[in-house]
Amino acid sequence: MPTTEATDNRLTSNTDARIRAGGVWLAIGALLLVGGFVLHPLPSPDPAEFVATIADAPTRWVAAHVTTAIGLSVVAIAALIVLTADSRLTRTWWTTTAWAALIVSALLVTTAAVVEATVIAEAAIGGDTATFEAWSVFADVHSAAFLFFALAIAVIAGNEARSAPQTTPAWASWIGAVAGVAAFGGMVLVFVLGIAPGGPVWIGSTIVMSLWTAWFGVVLARSEADAWIVSEEPRAGGQETVH
Repeated sequence: MPTTEATDNRLTSNTDARIRAGGVWLAIGALLLVGGFVLHPLPSPDPAEFVATIADAPTRWVAAHVTTAIGLSVVAIAALIVLTADSRLTRTWWTTTAWAALIVSALLVTTAAVVEATVIAEAAIGGDTATFEAWSVFADVHSAAFLFFALAIAVIAGNEARSAPQTTPAWASWIGAVAGVAAFGGMVLVFVLGIAPGGPVWIGSTIVMSLWTAWFGVVLARSEADAWIVSEEPRAGGQETVH
């Protein structure tokens, strides 16, 4: 029968492999999100201006949403892998919930991005108002899940700012957390309250948030063995140690 030490080594190896794999996919997905939001035109609460934005630059619109859809799907894969690893990344209920929320919200927003890149784009270009309005409602409902996506990143980044050992520097993690909250606020301003300046806030904050997420993913992908296994002995102040 395998010894306790052999079992522990196997579990450590599995955790390390999953964290590294999750980090690779997280970095790739986040960089795709950066690309998608760099291409994304500034959103407008005015429906007529919204249609004109799509019709004037359909290729850019489609490229932005296809890239974003792929990026979100890849982030969902990364989050699913991280949830299967017994590591400090999911040691608390709020971080576990955040990683789970990434999966669900990413998939919901992906459906909206695909609709916006296909049906909505074609309707805007062709002047099919009925189709455009009907599918815009569908896309808006699913796009609202991005609010939870941004908050999930904020929770994960905030946790990293307070955790040991450090992944990204604490200042960078706090920037990622603030950017996630700002992306949430910007989206509420432009899409819920109809305040146009919320558009640049949403786009800019999402790019910053995604850049931090990509950095975080690279660190996870390059992590050393045993870096994510939490010991049973608490540190002073109630935090758990990582060996």
